Amino acid sequence: MASYSLFESGDQEEILGKIEEAYRVLSDAKKKEQYDQALRLSRPDIAPPQPDITPPPIEEPIAGEITGAVIKSLREKKGISLEEIAETTRININYLSAIEKGKFEYLPAEVYVRSYLRQMVKIIRCDDTIIEGFMKQYRASLDQKV
Repeated sequence: MASYSLFESGDQEEILGKIEEAYRVLSDAKKKEQYDQALRLSRPDIAPPQPDITPPPIEEPIAGEITGAVIKSLREKKGISLEEIAETTRININYLSAIEKGKFEYLPAEVYVRSYLRQMVKIIRCDDTIIEGFMKQYRASLDQKV
């Protein structure tokens, strides 16, 4: 639209017509599906949409003290490597390792640790109570330091 004024009036009308047509197709699910199907038939190199894969259910809440070792065992039980989590989340692997080893002195500020845990929990597909359980230990370690 920024370059819209650079076109001749006839071209402007054609461009505007194409934009309006695209909006009508994209805003109507049935028309969009028909368009996608026609596009797939005309362009066999375009892959069809993949079916939604439902993630496994979240496990039951964990009873007892939540330590880095508990988080590590949950991760390993699911067959997810620490490297996979680091690559997916872009969290420094040293921080992830420090969380699992309970090396609180190597962890950044609380807000970051909470965010890291939230992302780990999402990937591991376990209960959010892990976050609060671990954060209690993290805060206690900060209080001991002071």
